Amino acid sequence: MKARIAFMALATGLVVSSLFASSPRSRLLLPFVSAGEGPQFIIDYSSFKGNSDRTYVEFYVQVPYDGLQFVKSGQGFRAEYELILRVLDKNGRVVESQIMQDAIELDSFWQTVANDKARICLFGFTFSQGEHTVSASLEDRETHDISLLKETFQVRDFCRPKLSVSDLQFSSKITQGEDGEAYVKNQRCIQPNPAKTFALDPSEHMFIYFEIYNLSHIPEAQSHTYTATYTFIDSEGKVLAKLRRDTDKPGDSAAHSLRFPLHHFPTGAYSMQVKIRDDQTSETALVEGEFTVIGKPMIFSQNDLPD
Repeated sequence: MKARIAFMALATGLVVSSLFASSPRSRLLLPFVSAGEGPQFIIDYSSFKGNSDRTYVEFYVQVPYDGLQFVKSGQGFRAEYELILRVLDKNGRVVESQIMQDAIELDSFWQTVANDKARICLFGFTFSQGEHTVSASLEDRETHDISLLKETFQVRDFCRPKLSVSDLQFSSKITQGEDGEAYVKNQRCIQPNPAKTFALDPSEHMFIYFEIYNLSHIPEAQSHTYTATYTFIDSEGKVLAKLRRDTDKPGDSAAHSLRFPLHHFPTGAYSMQVKIRDDQTSETALVEGEFTVIGKPMIFSQNDLPD
């Protein structure tokens, strides 16, 4: 299948190279981080139900501006890089690959060293279920330094006739969109946040998107609802909040987009559990994701220099 590809420039919150290496949380739920002499990059992924017996997997690649070598170009600054992404099956056979060359043009030097700005790229493929490996390299076209990443992941199975929930996709912002456009699923434009990191600000929110599959849908049944329970747990294992909502079934599947104010979360690491209960069959499904809230960075500019 031809890859679905898109990219955007986003303010991402502070990018800290040691953030994930020092975290005590489960490695399986963290984004993947590159290693090497080249610009550091991060890859996260989310799995959703695809067509037929396939699973649709989106990879989100975050390339921080301050890791790239910008050079003077006209009135501004320019950096170029090449990203190669391959996915291998359990036998080591390449089943999907994509090469992308990208150029970033900025107006000022201060933008090139900002630690809260990054290019976000999306690659979407469909796979059969089971173990796969993502292998990626990023080369700075100015310095020719290269960083590498290679990690194993499991492609989930959503085809079995039982209640299931997609991965939780943590997002910087979700707005209304048109299906077929970049970053849009179920008429929601979902800006990826590969680092799953949010800068604490009383006016900001954290967004989450997920899908539910295989709800029972019998019109004559007495119960036409399902119950979603959202549980937030801190890094010490303490339950901070548990929220519950009953929802009418729109059919045998549903999509949810949630928004939570960041001022509810002090700086730290958290996990979020989503439990879905089909109120007709009492069947349940559980999915978990992890995120981090950090202090909002102070961005210095030329205007901050003393007279």
